[in-house]
Amino acid sequence: MVLLLALVAAIHVPLPQGFRPATLVTADFNTDGKVDVAICGENQQLVVFLGDGHGGMRSLAQNATCGKAPSDMIAVDLNRDRKPDLAIANHDTDYLTVLTNGGQGHFSARQVHVHSNPHPHTVAAGDFDEDGHIDLITDSWGENRLTLVLADGKGGWRSPGTPVEVGRKPYMNVVAADLDGDGHVDLAMPNYGAGTVGLFFGDGHGHFTAAPQSPIAAGPTPFWVTVADVNADGRLDIVVANYSGQSTDSARDGVTWIRNDGKRRFTAFPERIASGHYTARIAAGDLDGDHVTDIAFTSTNDGTIALVYGAKTGLRPGPSLPSLPSAHALAVADLDGDGRAEVLAIAPDRDELLIVKVR
Repeated sequence: MVLLLALVAAIHVPLPQGFRPATLVTADFNTDGKVDVAICGENQQLVVFLGDGHGGMRSLAQNATCGKAPSDMIAVDLNRDRKPDLAIANHDTDYLTVLTNGGQGHFSARQVHVHSNPHPHTVAAGDFDEDGHIDLITDSWGENRLTLVLADGKGGWRSPGTPVEVGRKPYMNVVAADLDGDGHVDLAMPNYGAGTVGLFFGDGHGHFTAAPQSPIAAGPTPFWVTVADVNADGRLDIVVANYSGQSTDSARDGVTWIRNDGKRRFTAFPERIASGHYTARIAAGDLDGDHVTDIAFTSTNDGTIALVYGAKTGLRPGPSLPSLPSAHALAVADLDGDGRAEVLAIAPDRDELLIVKVR
């Protein structure tokens, strides 16, 4: 357990009563050059806060809904109009929700039905077939596969889409990024039931091939992944949150670093970085202003957010920050423009947004 050593400033931003926040993301939704925040609640409502660039925010009234049981959300320009839209995975449903940004951060909603067994947990986006249109991808956990939902070029998506066979129980999320530097979008996801991370290289035609060393051993019960250059070598690494899935069992909790050597080889460091209890979510950003990406992760049962600092020598444990009890979703973004990102957290039983600044 990391000691609570950091000097912090914490801001509690109220949310509507009964909102029950479920997932959040940051982006410049009104294209004014300042970071904004979008949050979906279990009541299916969307809340957007517009940032002023100095750490202040104002709530923007919304009529759009997030759909039932939002479990994962991304911000991405889906229609190439230079405004970030939202895509949401809806747990216990057969659809994703797409919220199109009509300008100034106001959204309109539509459902995109997908083949997912038993239901979507995650969503990612990229131009997988390089036809100039942004596609979506989600998981089909019960079939050990991912489902590509390709854009049709007319504002819709072809469903059910092309399946991508992956490792056992691809849960909880999938990340789409160019991991090998060849210009094509690749995929990484935790195989929760196998203790591995699956890595698949894209060919730019909507097809994916398992990396030679995939699946990569990634510690017990890998639950969440993110990609970031945490050792400042210009290559995206994979960082894994290990979580047993049982809030009463912390033996498997931790953080695993999978290093990218730039030659299509990814190697997991054998020693996990110790974490607190219930390490279910991670987020990446420059928290200390040294221009190297750091990692924040939930330590939910301890009521803290733990930090891991990136450096040229690799990851090193940092301090813990006070958090919301049962916080389960995180984002990292520089809200006040000082070069050091803040950590944002929500918890389903607290109708508030917590913003924590490391001083």
